[in-house]
Amino acid sequence: MNANTTPTTFQTLQLSLLMITLFLSACGGGSGGADSELASSSTADTSGSGSSPGGTGSSSGASGSSSGSTSSGGTSNSSGSSGSSSGSGASSGSSSSSEKSVLRLLISYEDIDSNCTGQCRLDYGNSSYKPARFVEVQILDQSSGQVVDTEGPLFTDAEGKVAVNLQIGQSVRIRVVASSKVDTDRGSWDVSVLDNQGSATLANYELYSVLTQEIEVVAGDIDLDLQFSSGWTGEAYSEPRLSAPFAILDSMIASAEYFTQGDKRIDLPRLKVFWSTENRPDQNSIGTSFYSDGNLWILGDENVDTDEFDDHILVHEWAHFLLDALSRDDSMGGDHGFDDLLDARVAYSEGLATALACLVLQDEVYRDTSGPTQSGGFDFNCEQNGGFVPPGWFSESAVIGLIYDIFDEVADASDGDDLYLNITQMQEILFQNMVAQSKGSAATIFSFLAASLEVASDSAAEVMDLANAKNIGTGLNAVDVLATNESNGAQDYKNAQGVETQYSLPLYTELRVNAEPVDLCQDTVHGQPNKISNRRLLFFRIENSGTYKLIVNANDASEDAREQDPDFVVYSASNLVFAAESSVPNKEETEIGFDAGNFWMEVYDFRRLDSDEIGVSCQSITLASI
Repeated sequence: MNANTTPTTFQTLQLSLLMITLFLSACGGGSGGADSELASSSTADTSGSGSSPGGTGSSSGASGSSSGSTSSGGTSNSSGSSGSSSGSGASSGSSSSSEKSVLRLLISYEDIDSNCTGQCRLDYGNSSYKPARFVEVQILDQSSGQVVDTEGPLFTDAEGKVAVNLQIGQSVRIRVVASSKVDTDRGSWDVSVLDNQGSATLANYELYSVLTQEIEVVAGDIDLDLQFSSGWTGEAYSEPRLSAPFAILDSMIASAEYFTQGDKRIDLPRLKVFWSTENRPDQNSIGTSFYSDGNLWILGDENVDTDEFDDHILVHEWAHFLLDALSRDDSMGGDHGFDDLLDARVAYSEGLATALACLVLQDEVYRDTSGPTQSGGFDFNCEQNGGFVPPGWFSESAVIGLIYDIFDEVADASDGDDLYLNITQMQEILFQNMVAQSKGSAATIFSFLAASLEVASDSAAEVMDLANAKNIGTGLNAVDVLATNESNGAQDYKNAQGVETQYSLPLYTELRVNAEPVDLCQDTVHGQPNKISNRRLLFFRIENSGTYKLIVNANDASEDAREQDPDFVVYSASNLVFAAESSVPNKEETEIGFDAGNFWMEVYDFRRLDSDEIGVSCQSITLASI
C-alpha cells in the first residue's frame, strides 16, 4: 500500500475542534514510496496541546484500544484507547494567505534513561521528553484518507519541528511515522521501525506510526505539541508504549550523525528495525537483540528484557549494520561474554561494536537493563575494562578497551592513553584501509591495527603501546593482517578442568598450491562453537585462474578415534567463495574454480562443535591444481 492508498483507521471518539487523541493505526507506507508496509495497529496513548483563534477546550476521557493488527493490506478494529489533550485559544500569528493557514508541529517522545548506581535499571523517575528528530510526517485528508500534497515529503527538523501550509476549511489528520530518510552534504540514511509481532521471520511487517484525531484548519496559524509517552504508569506498562519506536529511531539517527562528523561522506543503505512488545528472548521469538542481513531485531519483552531504551545496546547492534554495509565484519556471531575466550573474528566484531556504542553516546559506561520492572541488568566500563579474562586478541573486553582508548578524546594517565584519533581517521581505518586490505585475511583486531598504523603512522608507537597493554602484539613494533609473530595464545588461561588450549597459534597458516599437506588441529577447551581454537584459519594465493581441488582429511593426531565431520569455508575478503559442509565422515573435498588472487579459509570439525564434550580434532589439508 503506497502513500496514496486509503488507510485503514480505527473507530475513535469524536473530540472537539483541535482536541486530539493519538494512536497507532494501520496505514500506508512512507510518503511517495512503493513499499507495502502498513503502520502498526498496536495501542497507544499520548497527549497533545494546540493553540488557535477558535477558543479553548480540553478532553481527558477519550478511550479506546486496538484489538489486533494484520499486515499486507489487512484491517484493524478498535474498541478504545485512552488519551488526553488540551487547547488554548491564542493565535500564534497570521496566516500565510487568505486561503491557507500554517500548521506548526512540535513532536517529542518520552525517553527513559538507564542507571546502574547500585543496581542497573530503567530510571522511570527521571524520564524526559526529547524531540522526535528527522521523522516523517504525513497530512491525511479526513474525507478521502489520501495524503495531502505538501510539495514533497515532510520531516521534522533537529528540534522535532515541522510546518505546513494547509487550505482553510480542510479537515485533516496528522500521521507521524517511525521512519527517517535524510540526505545531507555529509551523508545519508534511511531507517524505519516496524512491528514484527514477536516473529524472527522476515515478512511484510507494518510501520509504526501515530495518527491524530480530526483537525479542522481555521483562519490563523495553528501550533500543536504532540508528545508520545512511554506507557509506564508507575508499576507497569499499563498504557501503550508509544514512544518506544521513536526512541529506537533516534538512537539509529544519533549513530549515523556521529559518523557524518568526519570529512568523508557516509551513505548508508536502508535499515529496517523490527521491534515489538512480543519480541522475547526465547526460541519461539527473536531470542536476543541482533543484526542480520540489513535488519535489526530488538527485544521488547516487559519484565524480561526490553531494549528500546537501552541506548548502548541499540548503537552496538547498529554498529554491526555499519560494519556490514561499509567495512568488514567476518564474525559468525553466537553467544559471547566479557570473560569468554573467543574466535578472533568474534572478539573483534563484538568488541568494536561495544566500543563504538560508548564513543557514539559519549558515555563510557555500557549498560543493559532487564528483569522484573526492568530493574536488573549489567554495566561495563569501556575505559576501565579490567577484571575479566587475561587480555589478548581473543578477549572482547580487551578489544573494547583498546579501540575505545584509540578514539576517545579524554587522556587517561592510568593506562598511558594520550592518543586521540579523530572521526575522519576512524572513517579511513574502517571504510577505506580495512576494505582495501589483502583479500586473503579476515577482519580481526590485527587487521584493524594494521589499518590504524597506516592511517596514523605518526602515532604508530602510541597505537602499539596501547595494543601491548592489552597483550596484543606484545613486544612488536607493528602488526600485520595475519598476526605474524603474535605470541599470546591464551596459554596463561586454563578452563575449569585446568586445561589450556594448545591450538590457538599461529592465527593463520599458509596453504600452498601443489605442496605437502598442512596439518592443523582444533579444540573446544574454552567452549564452542565460536570460541578460541574452535576453527583454524589458513590463507593461500592463486597465481593462475583455473579449477583446483581442496581436500581436508581427518588424521591420526586427533585426541580420540571417533569419526569427524570436517568442513571448510573459503572466502575472498568478506565474500563467500565456497562452503564445503557435507556430512561425509572423516573427509571433505571439492573442486573450486578460482580467479587469481588471495583467499582465506576456515577449517573445523562440525561434530566436535556440535558436542558439549571437550576434545581435539586434527586434519590434513591440501590444495592442488587440476
